Amino acid sequence: MDQPFELDIKQIKPALKDWLEKSGPKEKRVFIGGNYRNIAILNLICKTVEEINFIPVMALNFPESSKHNYEKLIHDLSIEMLMQCSYAVFEVTFSNGHLMEIERAKDFDRLKTILVYQIKKHGNRPTITNMLMTDKFVKKGYRNFTELAIEIHNFLCS
Repeated sequence: MDQPFELDIKQIKPALKDWLEKSGPKEKRVFIGGNYRNIAILNLICKTVEEINFIPVMALNFPESSKHNYEKLIHDLSIEMLMQCSYAVFEVTFSNGHLMEIERAKDFDRLKTILVYQIKKHGNRPTITNMLMTDKFVKKGYRNFTELAIEIHNFLCS
């Protein structure tokens, strides 16, 4: 019986690099992170980024990530993608694995990062973990999709 072929990030890097280069220049790439159970909002963020002529980069959109033996590498893929972007937008209303990506984003000095999260009304303290309240990142709450789009536009176009 054949053993499943195990991949590592080194084997995937060339395909990932090619995919990213074909997507457009690094200066316009925006990493999109967040809880994938919140995929509708993450896809809305991707659409918003595209509408203002930037390039959304989300690990789930890398074609190879849908292959079974790539599942174990989603974290490593995400970090590689994050390093190849100039911006990052993290939707952090619901915590998950993206907290590791956010922690690594602190290490990338040239990566401009915003954390967006849902709020009930302006002025309320966010419900996100205290770990994310670092001064390193821009943090913006939103009550509806229009406010979310405005915050992303202001962040990318300022």
